[in-house]
Amino acid sequence: MRNILLTVIAQSLLFLSITTAQETKPVHDFEADIKKIVKSTTTGDADFVISMTHPAIFKVAGGKEGFEATTKQVIAMLQEQGFQIESHECGKPTEIHDAGDQEICFIPQKSVMSFGDKKVKSENYMIAARKKPDGKWLYLDGSGLRQNPDALWMLFPDLPKSVKPPKQTMEVVE
Repeated sequence: MRNILLTVIAQSLLFLSITTAQETKPVHDFEADIKKIVKSTTTGDADFVISMTHPAIFKVAGGKEGFEATTKQVIAMLQEQGFQIESHECGKPTEIHDAGDQEICFIPQKSVMSFGDKKVKSENYMIAARKKPDGKWLYLDGSGLRQNPDALWMLFPDLPKSVKPPKQTMEVVE
């Protein structure tokens, strides 16, 4: 009887350790991808930014060609204005949410950016999304949803309305 009890306890502990290891294993290194996107934005590499952008944005950006042209113009303009990211950090990704044939999560981020003589402190998020079950993770900058948060469901119509993205703030600092 004692051996049976010890066997059950040992199996339970083994199961618990396997389950815990699975729960803490990151799904993807979102932070590494986001750091590359941020660096590409500041160095003017619009093509890399475009290659890492989720195609859901094409619906609201005049199609793929319109999005690519606008992105290249904006990144060139930022370069001309001396745009710099003085600090940037990613927070812990949220849980992964089902969105029909897609799955998405939010990665909070904090940054301090400068535009010439102005500094902006921002708290926002990136949206990481991929086609199920194992598509490539691509990204959208959540700051574009600051003025119209409901646009999230234009991009991902099958995302449950109960999903709440992280908060966003922006302030000009001297």
